[in-house]
Amino acid sequence: MLFIYAPATSSDLIIFLIMLLGAFLLAFAAGYFTHTPYVTALEHTESKLQHELGHLQSQSESSRDSSPPKTGRASSPLATAAEKIPDDLTKIHGISAEMQQKLASHGIYTYRQLQLYNPLHLKQQIGHEGEEILVEDIIVWQQQAGLAAAHRWDELATLQEEIDRTKNI
Repeated sequence: MLFIYAPATSSDLIIFLIMLLGAFLLAFAAGYFTHTPYVTALEHTESKLQHELGHLQSQSESSRDSSPPKTGRASSPLATAAEKIPDDLTKIHGISAEMQQKLASHGIYTYRQLQLYNPLHLKQQIGHEGEEILVEDIIVWQQQAGLAAAHRWDELATLQEEIDRTKNI
């Protein structure tokens, strides 16, 4: 059964509306004051992250523009502590010892770095050094580098056999 309130007099209606308004204001205040600290904390976190992102972007831009460090290695935003030991990039079809040195001069020492590097950017950098290379070749290097970085040597060998077959056609 549904109960419907029907005030008998206008004063009962006014009291009912005041009580309804009071309940609404109480519910609003409870929600507002319990969620305000969370919203403030989220806004503060967002502000910190925006500031950190801006700082990292400016560092990345300045590392591209700066000269290589005195260690002889070029600064690269892709370099991490785990990637300090260089990989033998000559295991990738199409990369000679000379090309490995050129890649190292651009901060690419590992399979993972090669895999993640922007192929258009790499073509532009190597192209300035007089080396004519296609973006498609760089992408094939990156496919091989991805397999090597994941230590999937059997799949790498299969891919390289396929590359050899397609070059002979």
